[in-house]
Amino acid sequence: AALIAQGVVSSVLLLLPGASFASLLHYFAPASWLFYAATGSTVIVLRCKFPEVERPFTCPLYPMPPIVVIIVGLCLVISCVASSPLFSCAALGFVFVSYPVYHFAYKNRETTSAISADADAADAADAADAAD
Repeated sequence: AALIAQGVVSSVLLLLPGASFASLLHYFAPASWLFYAATGSTVIVLRCKFPEVERPFTCPLYPMPPIVVIIVGLCLVISCVASSPLFSCAALGFVFVSYPVYHFAYKNRETTSAISADADAADAADAADAAD
C-alpha cells in the first residue's frame, strides 16, 4: 500500500504544471537526507542505551562513521533548503506533519490492541472458570 501511495504521489507531482524529474528530486532529497542523518544518530543512541547487546556487525572506527553521516546529512538538508526553499520546505513540512498523524494512529492501534488483549484474557478466565 505504501508503494502504491508513493507512486500516486510521484505521478501527481509530475503532472503539476512545470514539474520535472528535477522537481521530484527537490522534494525527495531533503527528506531522504534528513532520515539518513536520523539513522546515524540512532546508531549512536542505541549503542549508548544498550551497550550490552551483542552486535552482529561492528562499526569500524565507531563513532566516526555515524557522526560523519549526521553532519553530511544535515549539511545536505541545509543545502537543499538554500537552493530550492519552496520544494524543500514543502517536503520537510510533510515529514514533520506526518509524525503527529503517525503517532495518533499508532496510539489508537495500541489502545485497540490493549483492549482486545484484555478482552481475550477475560474470555480465557471465564472459560477456565466454566471448566472448573
